[in-house]
Amino acid sequence: MLHLLSYVPEKRGPNTDMIEEPIQLRNVEVSLRANGREPSSVYLAPERVELPWEHRDGYVHVTVPEMSGYAMVVFEE
Repeated sequence: MLHLLSYVPEKRGPNTDMIEEPIQLRNVEVSLRANGREPSSVYLAPERVELPWEHRDGYVHVTVPEMSGYAMVVFEE
């Protein structure tokens, strides 16, 4: 499982950072080291939107088409 965050932190004090504004991202490419394993499926949770993936050079490569603030990618064995 991979958690992706895309927010702009804002300094509100000497020890206070607030995270309020999400950043919209498109076509986020991620690679997860496979350690000799291959997933049976890769999808966005909780919607269970299947994502195309490729296993090459010891990594599973996937592109998240769009996210705003947070996305969770599940690599299911």
